[in-house]
Amino acid sequence: LDRNLDILYINSVTEEIYGSIALGSKCYQVYHGLDEPCSDCQVRRTFEDSEVHNKECIRSVGEESRYCWCVSNVFERDEEGRPISVVEVSRDITERKKIEQELKDSEQKWRALSENSPAHIMLLDREHKVIFINRTVPDLSKEEVIGTSGYTFLPQEFHQITRDSLNSVWETGEPVTYSTNYITKEGDTRFFDVWVGPVIQSGKIIALVSHAMDVTESKKKEEELRLQSEIIENMSEGVYLIKFEDGTIIFTNPAFEEMFGYNPSEIIGKNVAIVNAQTDKAPEEIKEEIVGILKDTGEWHGEVLNVKKDGTPFWCYANVSLFDHPEHGRVIVSVHTDITERKVVEQELKESKERYRTIINFLGDPMHVIDRSYKIILVNETLKKWVKNLNLDTKLIGKTPKEAWPFLPDWAMEEYHSIFNDGNPVVTIGNLIINNKEITTETRKIPIFKEEKVVQI
Repeated sequence: LDRNLDILYINSVTEEIYGSIALGSKCYQVYHGLDEPCSDCQVRRTFEDSEVHNKECIRSVGEESRYCWCVSNVFERDEEGRPISVVEVSRDITERKKIEQELKDSEQKWRALSENSPAHIMLLDREHKVIFINRTVPDLSKEEVIGTSGYTFLPQEFHQITRDSLNSVWETGEPVTYSTNYITKEGDTRFFDVWVGPVIQSGKIIALVSHAMDVTESKKKEEELRLQSEIIENMSEGVYLIKFEDGTIIFTNPAFEEMFGYNPSEIIGKNVAIVNAQTDKAPEEIKEEIVGILKDTGEWHGEVLNVKKDGTPFWCYANVSLFDHPEHGRVIVSVHTDITERKVVEQELKESKERYRTIINFLGDPMHVIDRSYKIILVNETLKKWVKNLNLDTKLIGKTPKEAWPFLPDWAMEEYHSIFNDGNPVVTIGNLIINNKEITTETRKIPIFKEEKVVQI
């Protein structure tokens, strides 16, 4: 290239790629598709300082972009030693760049996986030395661990099983698992489940990867389960465990056995539907409905109609949840409280409310009830008809009397306030103007007490 960056000569490789038209053209037009020289043009720099320059650049080859490593050097000089032409040699490094990027991506993925894994991941060489570790236990640094054997910091009784496991993987290429402990500097014991597998390259084992998961909390939970089992045995509520996969009863506590009238040998292994009473739904349908909710939320709470061994139906409130049992896998734990007496009381209360509502609906006078927040909580049918005949809003529940009937004088609300304070009933006769019509009313405001306190009027 000359000082004007015109191409004076190309070899056969360049001609094959860009054609003979490249001769006499500007290099930046041919190689980069630009209208002016590159801002970091190395050829210009060689013309300026006569030095060798190189850089990585991207060149256009048809519609494809290729990575190139470009080196520029003085080719010819004038009598005073100044460059009059510069030779530029370009080497296509696209494939190398792809390999470098793939390697970089692979390394990033490995690092992301290892650094974000909750496990302790180590790479070990043939002598069982640690050559990489993603994390250590809190009282050890990576610097302390790297270069040591994979069992240096383990209690002596675990050295042999660790050594044998590592040797086995080197010899067979088959992964192994084992368990080990670590004693912290404070004397606390941490429990680990370890998986060791081979790292294979070109068909040969070049290292081992160790994946150690701290299961201390799981061990503690197992102990907690043991304690909970003792507690369950002595609970007053009926408790039973069911296999999630098929609904088979696998455990009942003494309270359950007394509540339902079964001996353990009679109920263990039976399907849970055996204790569900027939309602408008079949027992199997009730079971499937509850299991469906458990799949979505992991828990279910509600009332169920159960049946004793002798066929007697009775109501229970059930707290049902899912958890992983160390022996039986996914299980349902169901805790039942007998609420038969409460259901009787609720039914009596319901019947009482129905009688109460029937009576007030048959009263000939309009009536409403407000609570201590001055909100209307109940109206009878006569009041509904009365406001409808007066072309007033019939949506009254949840409103204050003033919101429901804006035409009420202020003293009407003051009467409510007075009754809530002193508990004395009030009778008022007065005139109201409703839709330009004068109406004479007699209003009786009567307090409703609960534990000597006015709760409603």
